[in-house]
Amino acid sequence: AASIVDARCDRTYPPGTIGVVSADLARYTSFAMSLCGVKYPYGTTLSWQRGCDIVNSCNTLVRDMQGDWLWFMGDDHVFDTNVLVRLLSHMYDDGCDMVAPLVLGRQPPFPTVMGMFDESAKAIRTVLMQDCHGLMKVDVVGSAGLLVRRRVFDVVGEPWFEAGSILRTGLGEDWHWCMKARQAGFSLYVDCDVAMGHTTSMTIWPNAPGTTEAGARLDLDAGHHVPIRHERNTT
Repeated sequence: AASIVDARCDRTYPPGTIGVVSADLARYTSFAMSLCGVKYPYGTTLSWQRGCDIVNSCNTLVRDMQGDWLWFMGDDHVFDTNVLVRLLSHMYDDGCDMVAPLVLGRQPPFPTVMGMFDESAKAIRTVLMQDCHGLMKVDVVGSAGLLVRRRVFDVVGEPWFEAGSILRTGLGEDWHWCMKARQAGFSLYVDCDVAMGHTTSMTIWPNAPGTTEAGARLDLDAGHHVPIRHERNTT
């Protein structure tokens, strides 16, 4: 871990930890450039966990975090300079203990990576792009881009992320964590006006919330954007 101090520091909010889970430290240059440009509170710490064991990496980030919050990040995302400060404003000004930006999945039809628990069906339904508006309450999100206040981890307790959750519950380690926090009485929000790109050999960006277009595909070779039609999720 390393303390970050330079001209990009924001002094409005208390410091915390930017926690990066990386399978390959140098996989995406675009992620590194985004991280270099992001604004953060003075005294923020950067903690980088490298390896394929995502569950262990996430738990280590929580265990070693410094400050009042932890911002989870993967090395396959790109984001604007103000995304963290915007999320922190929801945490400290709006009282959101957990908040994330709008992110799309990496595979067609590029659905959002957030969902709502359907009590009647006892299942989680993916939130459709046309239903994304402003700061909205959801039940689960992917961990990348998720900002969590320390007190949530304190109340939930270890293990925060659990290996094998997909086999026992049908949920990945990040959605399973969100449900545990929900059961502990915490609420989760997504700011649909703050987008974060998801990178493969192309970058998937959400378009304006409420539209039928899922996003724009940036072909890293051709260097141009191609609209992507969002297919309605009926599951």
